[in-house]
Amino acid sequence: ALLENTTKNCTFNEKLTRYKVFLKWCYANDLIELPWFDKLLPLPDNHKERIKDKYLEPDELKTQLEELKLPQWYYATYFLVLSGLRVGELIALEDKDIDDQYIHVTKTYSQTTNKVGPTKTDGSTRDVYIQDELRPLIRKIRLFQREYKFERAIKSDLFICSPKGDYMNYNSFRQYLHDHSLKSLGRLVTPHTLRHTCASILFAQGVPLDVVSRRLGHDDSDVTKDIYI
Repeated sequence: ALLENTTKNCTFNEKLTRYKVFLKWCYANDLIELPWFDKLLPLPDNHKERIKDKYLEPDELKTQLEELKLPQWYYATYFLVLSGLRVGELIALEDKDIDDQYIHVTKTYSQTTNKVGPTKTDGSTRDVYIQDELRPLIRKIRLFQREYKFERAIKSDLFICSPKGDYMNYNSFRQYLHDHSLKSLGRLVTPHTLRHTCASILFAQGVPLDVVSRRLGHDDSDVTKDIYI
């Protein structure tokens, strides 16, 4: 069924990972007798091909942002582009994690477990410098969140929270981007596209490879080079 409803290997592999998490839960709770799910193997996935055309040019970014009418998703999109954070890192981000100079990334939200835990790798725990373009956006987000929480009587320590004050819904954000990118650009944009866009902007500005690598939270700059350059 997964193969029948999936056209790309990378999409199949993402679904397979979630499916195996569910099956492991079933096994742990004695709903299935044998751990046969370990025999389910991912399909070949050429990461470099996957990255191709997966970032936004400046005019595409402008068009995409103009299409996003819901402030919460507009701000989340713009923040990911300028910061380079993974979407899970943004979802887990608390207001106290941002000071005058840095975004302190120490945790991430897992869409598989629906819990906040450690960052993806040791290199993912990092301090992201707040550049001139990002600083006013952070102020706008904080102002919007204060008004948003006051109007709804919400108490939340999150930098960007859901309408109920808890974690942003990853699937809702992803679907919103999907729908509006297809409408405005004629192609699919995902939350990870925004991270690729951040990298492309930094490289276009002449930012050194090792600096981009640290900002993105890669343990090795060779990873950044292989993926983005």
